[in-house]
Amino acid sequence: MADLSSSIPESEIVDFAQEQPCLDAEVQSSAVQKFMTSLKARGVDLLMPCDQTVNASVSGCWIASQVAVLNSVLESISLELRESSTGALSLINVAPSDMGDCRPDSALSDAAFLTSWILNRHRCLRTVNLDGEADLFECAPSAVANALASNQSVTEVRLCLSRSAIRTKAFSVLVGALPHMGGLKRLELVGQVESSAVTGICSTLKAGRLTSLLIERFPENKKAAAKISRALLASASLTSLIISRGATNLPRLVPLLKTNTALRTLSLTVVSGELVGEVLSCLAHNTAIEELCLSDAPLEDYPVPTAPIYEFAANRSVKVLRFRNIELREAGAMAFAELLRDNTTLEEVEFSGCHVGDFGANALADAMAVNSTLSALCLEHSQISEQVVERFLRVTSHNKSLEKVNLGIVALPEDWALPADFDFSRVCGRLEVTWNGWGLEQIAKCLSRQTPDGQPEGNEKMKRLRLCWTRRVLMDSIHRVLDAASVFVVELTIGSEHSDEKGFGEAISALLISTRFLKKLVIKEVTHKGPVIPAVLGALAQNHTVCSAQFSGSLRTAQVVKPLIALLKVNKTLHSIAFRAFFLDGKPLARFVKGIQGNEVLTDLSFQYEPDRESMRPVWEILWRNRGLLTRAVNFALGRENGIESTEAFHKLAGRASLLDALTEATGKTVADCEQIVSHALGQLQKTL
Repeated sequence: MADLSSSIPESEIVDFAQEQPCLDAEVQSSAVQKFMTSLKARGVDLLMPCDQTVNASVSGCWIASQVAVLNSVLESISLELRESSTGALSLINVAPSDMGDCRPDSALSDAAFLTSWILNRHRCLRTVNLDGEADLFECAPSAVANALASNQSVTEVRLCLSRSAIRTKAFSVLVGALPHMGGLKRLELVGQVESSAVTGICSTLKAGRLTSLLIERFPENKKAAAKISRALLASASLTSLIISRGATNLPRLVPLLKTNTALRTLSLTVVSGELVGEVLSCLAHNTAIEELCLSDAPLEDYPVPTAPIYEFAANRSVKVLRFRNIELREAGAMAFAELLRDNTTLEEVEFSGCHVGDFGANALADAMAVNSTLSALCLEHSQISEQVVERFLRVTSHNKSLEKVNLGIVALPEDWALPADFDFSRVCGRLEVTWNGWGLEQIAKCLSRQTPDGQPEGNEKMKRLRLCWTRRVLMDSIHRVLDAASVFVVELTIGSEHSDEKGFGEAISALLISTRFLKKLVIKEVTHKGPVIPAVLGALAQNHTVCSAQFSGSLRTAQVVKPLIALLKVNKTLHSIAFRAFFLDGKPLARFVKGIQGNEVLTDLSFQYEPDRESMRPVWEILWRNRGLLTRAVNFALGRENGIESTEAFHKLAGRASLLDALTEATGKTVADCEQIVSHALGQLQKTL
């Protein structure tokens, strides 16, 4: 932590305030001084400089432990500071609260000043996400643009456009600041890119620092599209290009793919079969692109022509090929199968939702019999039968390079099985499909085998297991496979439900209570209405290994909320939980907040659908507090802080999995190495007591 001797002179922050757009500089100066005094009373001193060093992986800045106080100010303009990982701060736009129109002008002014100051002076900020409908975006784009232009540490900017931002030219003002951001590497533009912003986008590309660009809707205007296209063609730094809509508006796609030597990843969405063919033809002699993703063909689209696929066979650079919901059909799959027989470059191939059918899938299986470099193949939603499953089982058992084959949902009859002499252990954990009872029994046997010294015999792939089954599978089979998983599996994804909900919940609960290895649990296709999620939450209260849990149900009814509160009161390992949505308010919300107030480990409670900000604010405050606690503990363990607060934080979390996980992510070291770091820090702490 920086000491007072290194504080920023008060005159400097006053001068900065007066430089901001205002009608009366003296009034602005007085307001800022009053604002600083109020923050200081809450433990935040804006005169303290950023302690983040250039290229440091862990934030040493005081701001990371004061997120809750700062967010109470920023919420008036729908902004929030978050830690995406320990010490990695992001300034993001959030859904506006209902109280936004009731806040005084002084609150809006304070928040706007604080945003500009953080952007201008804090190197600990790495990501900025702004929405075109935010008050700050619409009312003071120049102030934000100036702060962005002076920032040299932010590496990622995401701008969500709106009609009002386009109408007021606010978006073009902000985009104009991007070329001056010395650290900017990734840019995402969500919404329709208008002509007024094209110059800023092109200048950012020409600056030669941008490595990743996402454009959700490529310009429809021909002149604007041509300008961006020329800038893309000339860019020597851009390695990743993603266009979600409007790829057909890119006039220089063909020369871009033929001549650009910097681009490594290309992803285009809403592409016709004809455009897919053009891309494949262009890549025949491209030596740079390593990952290609084409997805979502228009309705009633023509199939991908086979001639360009045969031309693509000459390519020797693409390692990852993903086609999603493209009309590849059986003919296209068979053409790719012929290509894969001789290809030695491709490592991952996905044809999900491409209607490859049995003929196409069997041809791909035959290709896998001779291919020695492909490690992953995905054929989800490809309309295949059980005969294809048998073919892939036999091929995968002999192909040692194939690490994962995903066949998705296949209606395997309950009496379907392979001969007894087939060695299922050679494919267990590598082939994913909706198994019948025989398949689950085979997986259970593989997981139950032990080495002579009593250790599980399963391969590393089986440690991360994804289980799906048909609707007719018996509960006994599910019980056996989950019981066997308790002694080996580290990450488990359950992608199916069962008609016997009570028995299903009991089977998962038994696994959670007995396991000594499971770290991550994902349960899909299960709603909040049945007994499964409450049973699982109850079992997690007795579990001491799971750090992350994801549920497809919502946090809505008392049936789910009560066991979750009970879980978070006693469990000190689980630090990340995800649900589908959040529907609590009033007294149920108050009880939930009161119930989890004592938990100091939970740092991530996320939802697939963003909940209302105002109702969730008490919950976010608990998470902000816990994240600040974790940041202090990490910095203490790494010798970056040794104050009273950081010492107390480390003392609270020293034996927790959340601290080890955060240290592993921050340092890149193994869990064993991080345990040594914690042990050493504990030793140093005991010497001072």
